[in-house]
Order: sequence, then structure tokens, then C-alpha cells
Amino acid sequence: MSPRSPMSVWLARHTWSMLVQLAIPVSVLMAQGTPVTAARLDHVPIAVRDLGAATTSYTALGFTATPGRLHQNSIRNVFLKLQDGTLLELITATEARDSVSKWYLEVLEHREGGAFLAFATDSMTAVVDHLTSRDAGFSDTGPSPSGFRTVALMEPEPLRRVFFIQYLDHPADSGTAVVHANTAVGLTAAWLVVRDIAATTRRLEALGWTAGDVVAMQPLNGLGRAFPMAQGTLVLVSPTDLKGITASYLEQQGESIMGVTIIVESIVRARQVVATGVGRRFPFTTVSGRGRSFLVPPGLARGMWIEFLEPEA
Repeated sequence: MSPRSPMSVWLARHTWSMLVQLAIPVSVLMAQGTPVTAARLDHVPIAVRDLGAATTSYTALGFTATPGRLHQNSIRNVFLKLQDGTLLELITATEARDSVSKWYLEVLEHREGGAFLAFATDSMTAVVDHLTSRDAGFSDTGPSPSGFRTVALMEPEPLRRVFFIQYLDHPADSGTAVVHANTAVGLTAAWLVVRDIAATTRRLEALGWTAGDVVAMQPLNGLGRAFPMAQGTLVLVSPTDLKGITASYLEQQGESIMGVTIIVESIVRARQVVATGVGRRFPFTTVSGRGRSFLVPPGLARGMWIEFLEPEA
């Protein structure tokens, strides 16, 4: 992640996070107790079958796309970079040349959508020491020629979706790459849909996370639990209605990254841009103490729910 810009500091102070009709107190969100909770929400890789078509889908939502590159393992990617240093990454693979490309191809046999959830740390040594002390399963890549080091949880699903990253050489992005027609400025929450929210909560707590409030997510027929980070929030989601939206998503996609919350400077502008791009106008939801938001369904975002949120001043 890039050095802490004024925008990233602002977002850290205004991370009401999460979903429609959900407002977590700022004092809860700013908790930092262990090396894992001191990490920052960094990016979400989204597995897609057709990188060009997926890029078109996200530009229709008002994002500016930055081309990545073709990697030796056949992976290709496109970045949606945000002002606070966070990003969404559209990613695909064509051949199973290593464990990573093989995994993406296995995912894409069944679905498109959120593949992993990445948290940035300034001290991977501290994260590794902490996970070792908690008897956690993990895989450490060591320093990469690309300028980063990753440590992935090797826990049972769904926590196998989580990894930590330390950038060894990561200059800040600027200019048109981080300017979006929808006025997006930061990724503030990622939602991990799970079958057993109580069991996953217990395991996260055992690994050093601190559980926040349990909240009803009525528009998605789900129950959520917040896990605050130094910047951003991990949200566990489970269904409350076996015929509802969250249950249907879980049945089709399995335990996976269900969606994200994106902070925007203007929710009115964001909705105008999205409506023009996809031909649909989505209703606002206003929550006192949180702000106004609207949801874009997975059919328009390659398997991801996207919430656009303008925090209350």
C-alpha cells in the first residue's frame, strides 16, 4: 500500500464501513490490538473469465481501469486503483503453470467473483511471529522479485481466502489512474460470506482478530459481524433466510468474498454514472450517522456486490 496520504488518513477516521443499514461506531473500528488487526484492508482480487469483458463491466460502473501485465504463470490482470492506495484487481489465467494459476482456473470452472482478501502490513515479521504463536496455518512466499512479500492463511475455508502483503517497493499511485467518474476514493470494507458465522468468528478471534458488533443486514437477508482493522473492516456475512439473497449467493458461489464497500465523494454523481453505464438506477439508502449508499448486484459486477457509500459529514 502507498504511504499514508491525506485521503487515507481521512478514510481511516471515517470508516463507518460495511453494508446497507449498518453503522459501526468509529471507536470500535479504530481498534488495533495485534499485528493482524494492525494491518490495513489493501485489495480484493476478483476472478474473471474474460478480462476484457470484465474491464468493460467495471468501466460501466464508473471506474478507471489501469492495465496490468501478462505474468509467466499465464495470469493477466487489470487494476482499479483508488486514492487511498487500496484497489480492486480483475484477474484471470489461461494455463495451470503453478499453484496460483491452477487455483484461479479451478475457481473459474465454477464461478466469477472475489477470490482473495488482502491486508497490507508494515511488518511481515510481526505478522509471522504472531500467527506462529497462535498455531495458525500459513504459507510464506518470502520476498518476491516483484517487490512484495505475502503470507497466506492455510486455514480451512473460508479463511484460506485471506492473505497479508508487505510492499517492499511500492510508490504511490497518482494522476488519472486514481480518478474515477463515479468519484470512488477508497475501499473501506470487504464482505466474506460464510456458512457458520459463529465458528468462523471463534477462529478469527483465536487468530488475534477482535470481533465487533453483530448486525442485521435486512436488505440482503443476512447477519453480519464486523472485524475492524487499522484501516477498513472485514465483515463476515451469513444468511438469516434460507430463501433470501445471502443464502442464494452462498449456494451459488460458496464461501467467498461476497462484496465490498467503496467510499465515494458524491453518491449522487456515482449513481448518475452507474445509471448511465448500466441502464439502471438503484435506490438510495440513508442511515443516520453513516451516510447514503446504494448497492449494485453481482450480475453487473462479475459476481460481486458493490456498495457505493458517501459517509455523513
